[in-house]
Amino acid sequence: MAFIMHDDGESSNLQIFLTGEQTKPSTWGLGLCNDTLVEADRISDIAGEPYGTESGYSRQLIAADSGAWTMTKTDPAFTMAADARAFVASGASMGTVNTWFITNEGLSGELGGSANLIASGPISPSRTVADGDTLNVTAYLSVK
Repeated sequence: MAFIMHDDGESSNLQIFLTGEQTKPSTWGLGLCNDTLVEADRISDIAGEPYGTESGYSRQLIAADSGAWTMTKTDPAFTMAADARAFVASGASMGTVNTWFITNEGLSGELGGSANLIASGPISPSRTVADGDTLNVTAYLSVK
C-alpha cells in the first residue's frame, strides 16, 4: 500500500482552499487500523481500528498549524509531514496495525461520526502493538 489522498480528502481540501465551503479544522485526527484502504473509501469503510481492545487506543490530535507540520520538496512532489505521534498500548494489546489515516475532525470523528477520511499510508512492516509497546507514527500528505 502506498500513500493515498482519499476522495473525501481531495474534495475537502479543494473546498477549504478554493471556495471556503468548508472550514479548515483546528486539529486533524490520526488513527490506526488493520485494513487495506483504497481511494474511494470513506471513514465508515475503515475496519480494524483497535477500539474496544481496552488498550487505551484513541486517535491522536495533530494541530492544523505550521508548528506541527514540516514541508519538503522532493521532485516531483511536495510533502507535509506531521510531528510523530505516539500510540501507547496500556492494559491490553492493540493488535496488528498496517495503516495510519488522517481525518478532518480530530477526536469528534471517532468510530465513524461525520468525519471525512483525508489520507492514509502504510505502516510497513505491519506492527503488533502489544501491551506496554509504543508505536510512533509520522503521518504525511503529498501532492505533485
